[in-house]
Amino acid sequence: MRVQTLVGLLVLGGSLFLSPAGAGAQQANSTIAGRVQDASAGALPGVTVEAASPALIEQARVGITDGEGRYSIIALPPGTYSVTFTLPGFSVFLRDEIQLTGGFTATVDAEMTIGGIEETITVSGESPVVDTQSVRNQAVVSDELMSSLPSGLKAYTSIARLIPGMNVGSDAGGANGLFMSFFVSRWTRHGVGGARILVDGMSMQNVTGSSRNTSPINSSLVNETIVEQGGVSAESNSNGLTFNMIPKEGSNAWNFSVFGTGTGSALQADNLPPELADRGVPTTETIDSMYDTHFTVGGPLKRDRLWLFAATRATGVKTVIEGLFENSTIGTPFYTASDVPAIRREWDKSQSARITWQVSPRNKFSGLAFFQTFQQRGGTTTTTQEASTSFGTAKQGFFWPAGMFQVAWTAPLTSRFLIEIGASITTTGYPMSRKNIQDDLGIQLDDTHISMNERSTGFRYNAKQRYDEYNLQDRYAERFTVSYVTGSHTFKTGVQMEQAIVDRQLLYNQDQVWTLRNGVPTSIQQWATPWQQGYGYEEIGVFAQDQWTIDRLTLNYGLRFDYFQGHTRAEDGRLDRLNDSIGNPIPAGLFVGPRTFEALNDAPNFKDVSPRLGASYDLFGDGRTAIKAYFGRYLGKSSIQIPETLLPNATSINNVTRSWSDTNGNIFPDCDLTNFTSNGECGPISNVNFGGQNPNALQFADDLISGYGNRDYFWDTALEVQ
Repeated sequence: MRVQTLVGLLVLGGSLFLSPAGAGAQQANSTIAGRVQDASAGALPGVTVEAASPALIEQARVGITDGEGRYSIIALPPGTYSVTFTLPGFSVFLRDEIQLTGGFTATVDAEMTIGGIEETITVSGESPVVDTQSVRNQAVVSDELMSSLPSGLKAYTSIARLIPGMNVGSDAGGANGLFMSFFVSRWTRHGVGGARILVDGMSMQNVTGSSRNTSPINSSLVNETIVEQGGVSAESNSNGLTFNMIPKEGSNAWNFSVFGTGTGSALQADNLPPELADRGVPTTETIDSMYDTHFTVGGPLKRDRLWLFAATRATGVKTVIEGLFENSTIGTPFYTASDVPAIRREWDKSQSARITWQVSPRNKFSGLAFFQTFQQRGGTTTTTQEASTSFGTAKQGFFWPAGMFQVAWTAPLTSRFLIEIGASITTTGYPMSRKNIQDDLGIQLDDTHISMNERSTGFRYNAKQRYDEYNLQDRYAERFTVSYVTGSHTFKTGVQMEQAIVDRQLLYNQDQVWTLRNGVPTSIQQWATPWQQGYGYEEIGVFAQDQWTIDRLTLNYGLRFDYFQGHTRAEDGRLDRLNDSIGNPIPAGLFVGPRTFEALNDAPNFKDVSPRLGASYDLFGDGRTAIKAYFGRYLGKSSIQIPETLLPNATSINNVTRSWSDTNGNIFPDCDLTNFTSNGECGPISNVNFGGQNPNALQFADDLISGYGNRDYFWDTALEVQ
């Protein structure tokens, strides 16, 4: 059991840390709630409460106070609101300039006096900064704050650095480049790694790891980012660091924006004194050039009915890799440094558009399309350019477009009954083929170039160790929720589903990797390629969340059921994604014959039931100080890696090592590599089961990867004063 104890006091109304979110914050919807009374402090039922804002395409949303004088208006987008209270026989009460951020419950109370309906009492004041009705621990980063950050690139890391206890590594002026600026799996917070990335409550996470990153979202598309740190309700299957990015929607007025930044090498400095440089201390990578440009446009295609917001981004970084030069002898077993410094180039181009359509007074539709091409190529201090990773989503036709596509429907059928439906597709391709790298570098590469590894320094040259001829990763998500709201009571239930698909083909040049030490050959790795990797998983979550407000106390409790089922695809000779050869074995390689692997189902098959309980108490009754506590069971994410671990070809003997004594000094193995016994300059292979099943492969007992309660989980408890 993990126990956290957090005690904090917020004294600045404009603080970054605003409040825990209310019910429904998983989709980042906000709430305005409160109590209406008369001059004698008696509850006023039946008061019509209207929340109006330019952020609402329908302009206003209405609620009715219950028998205790309480009301709640949910599913509101972030923005500036005015709240109007009307009741026959009483003066109209107006509260304006309410700033509502994502996932926040703003308490707006009213005291109405007897008078004519033509009389209006207007109260202007500070917006609530403490959410007294929920227990979620979160921070909100607005578009304005993001734009003002002194960062070379507007990326996830710019937000993460604002979180206390977060370690995202150094990145002076963006020198680490685009890819590292959103590499969330390397982040740690209080020693715990990783984070989840959501867009409007739906995941766009890379499907091959518990917290690996996906493509960078265009920051100019984002209205605000909600950083959830704990205390989430039954609406989420896990508790921990989550970045939920809320897209912009447009408005009833046309707006345009242009942003650009850039730099060259002359503006970068370092703190390495000459005496250390003279002693051989390496310098850091330096920026040759960097640019980041954004253009947005938003406005009404039809006033109060159809809104558009579109954003485009073009950004790139060119980095000089200190101490590394281009290899002038590619295709030979030698690295010969030329006089041309090695560089790493990255660029990203994205286009996005969001449509918001008020189909009818009680039906709103929104659609988001985010297209992207991303490219990275170049080396590192220990890898030449021809041997380095090269990502590209535009180099293979079936990987473009990459990005995210969402649709959502919201229907407040009555002032108390709300339905929300959403679906999302995230498609990502990471091909790292020879052709991909060859086109990027403008050099000739072929399968005769064998990857060379200098063991004394870890330096790799001549070719990549492994090529991903194709690598497709798709995630699909769907959600359906129903909310019933009175003034004192909010009940929400729903179903969330996700499906993930991974499809890869891996190759090694000549099915070999050669290792040297101080330039002298020592060993050869032989591989059983080509092979495919195909696997996926499905997740289903069903939850019920209930909330009651009794005087100053708000109780939030819920129950969640989660189902997770993984599977692997039969490996039966699919040569590529566009040419299925079902029924045939995987083609023979240089060292092994054709192979076939059966599909695996229920790898794993988990079921879990998780309770959640929280309470928030308005300490002085003025909405300024709250004591909050929560307790709940939350699921870990390691289970999504089990299907990849159980891939049949991953549990076979796919590579062996043999010694190599280069007696004639020609740096070429004078032996028969298809003869697995000792011959010529080569020793015997390290495993006689090469190409077959590995008897020592990781195995899971059935009761560990199936059934109730066997998935990794933890109990989380927190106490907070806000």
